Amino acid sequence: MNDFGWSTCNPADESCGIRDIGNDLYESVPLLSLQEDAVGDNPRVNSLAHENVLYIAIDHHFWIISDIESGTVDFTHKFSNTIDAFTLVDDLLLVGLGNGEVHLINVHLKEIIASCCVNENVWYGDKFIIGMYQEVVGSQIFLVLTKKGQFYRVYLNEDTKSLHSDLLVDISHNITTAAYSNGLLLAAGSKLIVYDLFFNMTHEIACNNISLKSVWPASESIFLGLKSDGTLCRICCSVLLIADMPTDERIQDMVFYNHVKKSYLYYVTVESEPKIKMAEYLSEQQHVFNTDIENFIHLVMNQHEDDNQIYLARYENCIRLNIIRETKPEDRYQRLIRKMLYKEAEIFAQQYNLSRLDIDKAKVANIVDKCACTDVDISEMLSLMGNIPDVHFKVKSCQSAVAVCETIEGIERILSFLAALNYNEINDRPLQLILNSMVTSFDTYKTLARCENVQMTVNGYHHFIRSNYFEYLCGALRKRKIESAIIIFSRLDYNDFTCENITSILGNLSTYNLDEFTSFAYTMIPLTLVNCPDALNICAEAIIAKVHAIERNRREEECFPERTITFVDEMLRILNGETALRMQMSTKEEDVKAMDLIEHLINISKCLNTILELKNNYDIFLPLQDCLAGPGAMLRSMLSMRIKCVEKFLKNFLIKFMVRNNFDADAVLAQEIDKLLKGSDDYWMSDVPQVWKCISSTTTQLQLLLRILRAAPKPWCGDIRQMMNEALDWNHPLVTEVQCEAKNEPIYIVLYRSEYGLRNETLKSIAGDTFAIQRIIYCNLPTMIQDVYTLCSTPESKNTANLLLLCHFIDSDDLNNVFDLVNTHSIEERKRYLPDLCHTYSDDNILHDAVLRRTFIESLTYIAEKSDSAYLYEEMLDAYRIIDVLPSHLLSMDIFNKCHSKTGRQEVLNSVIRELSLDTEDFDVFLKQSKRFARVFRLPHTKIIFEVCLLANDISFIYKCALQIYENSTDVETLSLTTVLILRQIGIDREDMHGTFFNDTVQNDDMGKPVDEELLSNCLKIGRNICARSYLLSDGDLKVARVFRWANNTVNLKKTDENSSNICTMNTVQSTFSMYCEYIKFQKSPGMDYLTYSFPCQKGSDTSDFEDTGAEMSKGVFCRILMQRLQNMEPAIIRENQHWTLLHMLITLQGQLGLFTEPVLQGTIGKFKGKFLTTVFSAPEINESLTFSLLLSYPKDKAFKIINDAMKLYRMNFTKFEAIVKLGMRLTNFYKTTDYYAQYMLGIKWRKALTACTLPLKTFFLTLAKNALLEPLITQNEITLEQITSFCKDFKLNAQDYYIQYLNHLIATWQPKYEVRVDPIGNRTLFIQNDEEDLTSKCLKVVPLINNRDAVLKCVDTLWNTTNFYHYEVFIAILSIAAILNDARHYHFRVALLFLKDYQRTSKPSAVETDEWCARFLHKPLDAISEWRFPFSPMLFTPDLWKILRNEINLSNYEKWFKLADEVLKHLNRNEICSIVVKCVELVSNDQIAPGNYNLQPMFEDIFVEIDKCLAHITDPELAASMAFHLISKPPEGADRVNASKLAYKYAKICKDSGVNSSNYYQIQKGFYTYSSKHILHVHNLDAEKYLALLDSPSDLINALYKDERIINRSNACLSQCPNINKATDEIGALFQIDMRSKRIELLNMWLNSPNTLLEDVDQSICLMPDMNDACEQNFECILRAAYLCTGDDVSFWCDHLQQMFENTAEFLVQGRVLKTLCMIASPEELNERFDCPYESILQTIDKFFVVHDLRSLGIMVDIEQFSNISKSRLLYKLGKKLSDSISIKVMTAVCDIYKIYDLSVWEKVIPGMIKLNMINELKKCLTMFMKENIMLCSVVYFNAWQAVVDNTFASLETTEQDFDTALMDLVHFVQSSPVLNQLDLSKGLKICMIRKKYAFALLFLQYVPAAVRDEKLAELLRRNTKQDLLASLEKLRYRGVIGLQFVSEMVQQSP
Repeated sequence: MNDFGWSTCNPADESCGIRDIGNDLYESVPLLSLQEDAVGDNPRVNSLAHENVLYIAIDHHFWIISDIESGTVDFTHKFSNTIDAFTLVDDLLLVGLGNGEVHLINVHLKEIIASCCVNENVWYGDKFIIGMYQEVVGSQIFLVLTKKGQFYRVYLNEDTKSLHSDLLVDISHNITTAAYSNGLLLAAGSKLIVYDLFFNMTHEIACNNISLKSVWPASESIFLGLKSDGTLCRICCSVLLIADMPTDERIQDMVFYNHVKKSYLYYVTVESEPKIKMAEYLSEQQHVFNTDIENFIHLVMNQHEDDNQIYLARYENCIRLNIIRETKPEDRYQRLIRKMLYKEAEIFAQQYNLSRLDIDKAKVANIVDKCACTDVDISEMLSLMGNIPDVHFKVKSCQSAVAVCETIEGIERILSFLAALNYNEINDRPLQLILNSMVTSFDTYKTLARCENVQMTVNGYHHFIRSNYFEYLCGALRKRKIESAIIIFSRLDYNDFTCENITSILGNLSTYNLDEFTSFAYTMIPLTLVNCPDALNICAEAIIAKVHAIERNRREEECFPERTITFVDEMLRILNGETALRMQMSTKEEDVKAMDLIEHLINISKCLNTILELKNNYDIFLPLQDCLAGPGAMLRSMLSMRIKCVEKFLKNFLIKFMVRNNFDADAVLAQEIDKLLKGSDDYWMSDVPQVWKCISSTTTQLQLLLRILRAAPKPWCGDIRQMMNEALDWNHPLVTEVQCEAKNEPIYIVLYRSEYGLRNETLKSIAGDTFAIQRIIYCNLPTMIQDVYTLCSTPESKNTANLLLLCHFIDSDDLNNVFDLVNTHSIEERKRYLPDLCHTYSDDNILHDAVLRRTFIESLTYIAEKSDSAYLYEEMLDAYRIIDVLPSHLLSMDIFNKCHSKTGRQEVLNSVIRELSLDTEDFDVFLKQSKRFARVFRLPHTKIIFEVCLLANDISFIYKCALQIYENSTDVETLSLTTVLILRQIGIDREDMHGTFFNDTVQNDDMGKPVDEELLSNCLKIGRNICARSYLLSDGDLKVARVFRWANNTVNLKKTDENSSNICTMNTVQSTFSMYCEYIKFQKSPGMDYLTYSFPCQKGSDTSDFEDTGAEMSKGVFCRILMQRLQNMEPAIIRENQHWTLLHMLITLQGQLGLFTEPVLQGTIGKFKGKFLTTVFSAPEINESLTFSLLLSYPKDKAFKIINDAMKLYRMNFTKFEAIVKLGMRLTNFYKTTDYYAQYMLGIKWRKALTACTLPLKTFFLTLAKNALLEPLITQNEITLEQITSFCKDFKLNAQDYYIQYLNHLIATWQPKYEVRVDPIGNRTLFIQNDEEDLTSKCLKVVPLINNRDAVLKCVDTLWNTTNFYHYEVFIAILSIAAILNDARHYHFRVALLFLKDYQRTSKPSAVETDEWCARFLHKPLDAISEWRFPFSPMLFTPDLWKILRNEINLSNYEKWFKLADEVLKHLNRNEICSIVVKCVELVSNDQIAPGNYNLQPMFEDIFVEIDKCLAHITDPELAASMAFHLISKPPEGADRVNASKLAYKYAKICKDSGVNSSNYYQIQKGFYTYSSKHILHVHNLDAEKYLALLDSPSDLINALYKDERIINRSNACLSQCPNINKATDEIGALFQIDMRSKRIELLNMWLNSPNTLLEDVDQSICLMPDMNDACEQNFECILRAAYLCTGDDVSFWCDHLQQMFENTAEFLVQGRVLKTLCMIASPEELNERFDCPYESILQTIDKFFVVHDLRSLGIMVDIEQFSNISKSRLLYKLGKKLSDSISIKVMTAVCDIYKIYDLSVWEKVIPGMIKLNMINELKKCLTMFMKENIMLCSVVYFNAWQAVVDNTFASLETTEQDFDTALMDLVHFVQSSPVLNQLDLSKGLKICMIRKKYAFALLFLQYVPAAVRDEKLAELLRRNTKQDLLASLEKLRYRGVIGLQFVSEMVQQSP
């Protein structure tokens, strides 16, 4: 408390102040005191005592004292003013202050919640607020009366949480006191006023100035008043009267308690020694007690009149709160004892006949009240307590003595004394708990001290017992004191076993490592499940969380998951117990949830083992969470890892796992693939193919393949393509869809390209829509063209694509791509889009965009040419081309319009030529422009050049143009005119000669400007070349010939040396030629067009001589004139050594003018003729016309001699040889002689006709026998049939012989031209390009020409036997020839050939086939085409056909061979085909099953479907059955063998039904049932030998399966997982056609109806189950099996059936079994509905059925109703007389447990009986119950029970079937959890450990044996082992949950 507060006074201690003792054994006892200086001399006090809570206000201070006896102040507050009054309504306290304020206090919250001022008091000093009242009982509305007479209503506004006041009435008189009751207010002051609140009426009572000190309501309308003179009066508010009451005493203060029956008045008299008295109101016997008091201040108003009256009084230095109590002699006797006045107390006891026992107790209490008790005090106390029979006193005194005992030994003596007390005498339950706590706490402390190896101290002990066990436990866990935590947890109070506390403990354990967690869990989990079964799910969740934490930190944890597996298995083992059993049998939601967690933990154990297997066998780590998530998550997780061989892992591990767990492996893998396909492509691309291969169903595989192909990124990777290729070989309808997907792959590749953004487009959406094509073109990727055409699947879409692509390239000015694209189109495609293309570019914009125009022109030109439609677009193209090349200043719409007509174009051309002639300085530019103009005007550009040359006067420019004309022109006219132009322009200009024409003295120096002689020579040279070209092209045109002769005149015009000059010769030639041209032009000679052509610009010539003579001048005259003029030039020409030129010119003149007899010319020409002829023959090409003319100038014989010599000379030059022969032919024809050269002409003809002929020319022309020439031509394929005919005709040969030879050669040398095409899916297919039609047509052309039919047949027969048997086309051609010849011997082979032609083989060539080939074609390798073609062997038509056919026919193609069976191939029939196909089936997997293993997953399911289909074609039932029978042994043992036997059984039944006797039928039938039932057992993990031995007896097999121990173990042991026996039996029943419901009913009746089912000992008829009270173990097994059986079918049916059984039976045992079974399969809600009673009541009824059954077996014939109504104490008494009978003991235990009877007298009889009858299990359950209920823990019976259990458990170790170490460890955990561990005798356990050499456990037990025995045994252990070995063995137990390791280790280390 603070300095200003209440302090307590000890009522029993007289030193607190004077104890006022009255005459009537009443006394005033001080309770609380308040310092005097805290209040004034005349304090203003208000008080109220309500429900033992005192509300008191003194001046400004206010207190709420919750416990008056102890003085506990809950609330205190100092207000700003004096407290005038307060009132209490429920939890609200309204306080009124002297300044007019009121404050509302919430008593519960202990705070002021609202305040307000009702009326401000301005003068203070006197009491302002007279009274505060509750308006109506039950309301929270207050009434406040002030000194000035205002009456207010005060209430709390709930919305605003504020106080509000309303004025009810203003009395307007000063008020000194008042009272309120039932709506009436009596206010006394200057007047006495009555106010009726309900009627709002005020009345005044005539009081004759009576002064009242206080007023109290006495009844409904009567008030009791205390006058100022100390007398009382009664005031009636109804009649407004006052009546005085007679009193003998004057009263200074009073309180009045109004009660319906009696009213009491407490008052204080006005005397020198005032007294406080209590009297009954209006009673004759007024005074109840009379007690003297001193210094009275104030009476406290109590709640009830029966409460002891409290008052305030002033003492020396304080104000004291006193209470009036009634006193008794015993109390005063006890007071004397408390004062240790033992003699006075003895006298007082004698006076009042009181027991002296209290004095002994007081002495004992005096001892225990000491601050410290010595051992002497303890001895005295124990001596005194021997005389005290009060066990409760002894216990409490010992408890106090323990608290002050100075030595730990004294405490142990006290506790030993307590343990020796008679436990039955302690009827006080709290005292029992104290006693149990004292005894067990010391044992716990002693065990803790030993384990922590600390010295036991008194302070340590007291600190320990003051500690809360749970808090101590949490502290130990936080400090990682595991052994201490184990000890504390094993001794926790039952109430501490709550789910919250368990959660807190497990939270502390979450930071522990695996060993620490396991060590504590050995103790924690079993005890938790016993004391708090609902925490099982919490424990399981913690274990699961720990496993996951270990996995997360697996890098820090060693050997994960090995140690984790051990941990989980151990946790499951200790979770196994009665709690788990109860929950397993319960259908409550909480229990089901807990068992789900247990199952989850079991699954974790399995998963950890799986992880370990994966780690060890496959070197992968699988996350536990994925493993728990199911096979799908396992597959995803494992496929995300790098597994060396996924396929092997799946087949060897995962598929077996799924099959054993009743998963559809194909469905799971398919679902997983679907999930994978939704993820990233990189994630699943490499894994899905391997998963896909592990699916056994072909249909599922193909369905998945389709989804994979659609989801896989395009182009497909190699693995997916391989999957597709593999699937395409299958015979399934879905293969067509796979092929369709393969064809659509290129389209998807395009659509899925990220650049296009077309991934969401589908094949349907892009069909007929140009968006996708436009999008691709817009992206303009390098693969644009290919991508666009990929999307085009129809001609219309391709035409659109063509047009869009061309427009794109044209707009992009990309001609290369335009041309390349057009080249890929067919003519029809080009014609189709060409009009649309023209229409696209038909607008006027193209005229103004030069780039686009040129591109379009080039494109359109190219396309038109390629489409053979150029003529249709020629005019349009011409116009565009012209416009495109015209200069800008010429370009106009007028010009454009002219370009569309020929006349207009000619005008435009003339303008262009004039434009070109104006600028010829840059010849390259000129040439380029001329070419452009020539191209657009459709003229040779040489024509343009020539036209420009005509306007030019520059020899250099003419020369350049001549070069271009020579190189490019083929126009005879242009060439000829160019030559004439050059000849007339050669030499020096006339203006520069100054009349020096034909002047031989002309020199270069005489010229006005330098002469480029080389340029002139080049002009002449190019002129000659041009003329020669023109002559060759003119084909001997006379006009060209005349020019040619003049051009050739200068052929030898060249310099003889560097200093020589030919200028004179050139001038002479030019002058002569010009003169000649002018002469013939003047003469108008015909045929001289080129020579007489008028040139616009040419050099002048002197024509005056023949102009004067007129037209009459003859040629001879002209020649003489010319020769006269040449005489002057002759010396210069000779000087220039150009006589050859002069000769040729003269010869030309001679020829041109016909002056052959002119002597001058003749002599000169003859001289040079011979040499000229030689030159002609040596030329690269012989000019036949010139040569022939020269030859004609010679005599006949001379001419032929020249021809013959030339033939010999040039016979190796075919071209010259041909020309020479032709010359000879012309001479022959000319001279009309013998046609000697005709033979040579035929040879030349055939040499030219046989273009591919490789024979040498010499051989060809010199071979006289032409038949010798024809044979090699035929052999070498260098001659055709038509040529043979012509050849024989030309050379007079017999064509028949050569026809036969040609036919033979044609057939024998035929070779197929083929290609192997690989389609998009990778299939290699053979395509023959030259089929039999081509060969046949060739052969059929020859055969009609052959007259000898027999010769043809002979040839055909020879060919038939020698032809390559892979060349079906040859055989078909031969058959076609034979058909023409009406030879039908081989016609029946035609069907086989046509079949083989369309058939593609699947097998490799066999050895027989290879041998046959080698025999026919020696030393020739097998034809490569044999990879795809099956041989057309003669063996096919013999009985030996299977030698080559066996490897070819298989399940995928056998139906194709049906076409040849029976009719074509006589030795081939359907039955034989199918039988051999089935016989040859090889059921071999890539992953062979190891011998002895059983394959649960079918690997050949689809193959068996195909086999079944194949066998259906066999018409012989016996053969089909035989073939199917031979299949049984082929597949490996497992699912495939079951399918094989099923198939065999099917055809065996067909065979039997058809009436055919099958010797194997019963063998097949037995095999089918055996393999099928065996497979069922393997699938459900029931393949034990005992079950396999019953395969022949299905009924016995079903019975045996339902007796499987795992049905019981699934409830008794969490580690055992029961197979799905129900499902297995259902499948067996379906297989053998057994009605399983009837079978189950039979078993159910056997287990539940028979009273002695499975019972071996009647003593086992009752078994106390935790919280369930079930029947005995054997009954329990029956119930478990029955419940499991009922869950295998429709549960509602079995619920109805069991309910019917329950209602139809009268046996209590059967009823209990049935009802218990029903409870295990039905939910509590359903049971409530069925039986219309609570679930708990049903469970209790079940226990009653079993108890009643056993009672009746004891001779107590009761039923359920009688048992419920019978007196349980009487029943227990009756059963207690038969404690020698175990049934009686068990029944007593069951009754006590059912009805929660904890009578100690009963258990003190039952427990010894159990010990005597060695009922250990029942003892354990009782010990658990005692611990849980906290009874008998310190009794001798409890110790004996523990000792019996421990001794029996030690003895059972010798015969345990469990691992000895595990059993011993469980025993250690059990023993160390005992609350009386240190009192147990563990010598038996120590002895067993020594015998079994379990020295570590022996050391553990040593800590609990006496010191002498400990030293002896330790010495013995050290003799047997070294310290190091013992310490090492102890270290192995460190984390096994044992305690005392440190103590034992130090004991070993400190031993000598």
